[in-house]
Amino acid sequence: MIGESGADDANTVPAKVLADSDTDMAIEMAIEAVPTVTVYWRPGCPFCGSLRRGLRRSGLTTLEIDIWSDPAAAAFVRLHAGGNETVPTVDIAGTVLVNPSPRQVLDEAAAAGVTVSAHLRRWWKPSGT
Repeated sequence: MIGESGADDANTVPAKVLADSDTDMAIEMAIEAVPTVTVYWRPGCPFCGSLRRGLRRSGLTTLEIDIWSDPAAAAFVRLHAGGNETVPTVDIAGTVLVNPSPRQVLDEAAAAGVTVSAHLRRWWKPSGT
């Protein structure tokens, strides 16, 4: 049924402008609450390449940041790697691992609540084993 506003009253809710800071803060908090996996790497690093390939094969969604292109990312790595730019460094929902294996990342991601299906966690073994 179309009401006085010209909208279908049975199926729509009046639009409300979401411009107040409380709403913006709630949206930011919701985005931050989703556990994420961030891989800090640099070009030419064979350990980074190995980890990134393993995580891609597993199907885990990651954010990859080149520390040579991002000074803030390089500072983050130095903070967590004893002052060195040791890569790969992985931030999993606030837990930071320095030079981890793909298995360590997948296990920590699953423990942090990142969606990692069981078959993806064991990509290198055939089904049923």
